[in-house]
Amino acid sequence: MTTKLTKRAQRTPLTKTEELNNKRNDDPDSDSQEAIETIVSSNIPLIPAFIGLSYLHGSIVKVYCIHTDPNHSLPWQMKHQQSSTSSGFVIENKRILTNAHSVQNHAQVKVRRKGFDTKFIAKVICIGRECDLALLTVEDDEFWKDITPIPFGELPSLQETVTVIGYPIGGDNLSVTQGVVSRIDM
Repeated sequence: MTTKLTKRAQRTPLTKTEELNNKRNDDPDSDSQEAIETIVSSNIPLIPAFIGLSYLHGSIVKVYCIHTDPNHSLPWQMKHQQSSTSSGFVIENKRILTNAHSVQNHAQVKVRRKGFDTKFIAKVICIGRECDLALLTVEDDEFWKDITPIPFGELPSLQETVTVIGYPIGGDNLSVTQGVVSRIDM
């Protein structure tokens, strides 16, 4: 005699993140702040997509950079300016984390929050080319008003589901994408 299992029965038990997702789906008016505090205090490495819809979007910024690359054949001159955009996110101590290549050879860096028309001038604090990370800050206090820093979590495992939020090339709106971790390089 064979037993046919449902898809849910074949899967592993619910994770804490899935339980919170199901709780919210069962009761749309549930307190999402309680879910956020539970996730942050339990060190769950990933913040689930449902929190991203209301909590994370305001902490993701679009980075606008004007680059001026050096001219190595004529060191007294600079090459033509180029512009680019990328994504960053607000972390503690009024700092923004972004990729180093997005602000490399910067002449001017500006950041814009979701829902704001104003681009704020950002200062590059440091660039780590080896790890492709850069820290920015904004001196204008208006930028930091009602913004929540995103806490760091643990490194996700292979095959773990992750959610990526940012501004893709050519896009002016936030993009939310889900996938799985297929490789970790250190």
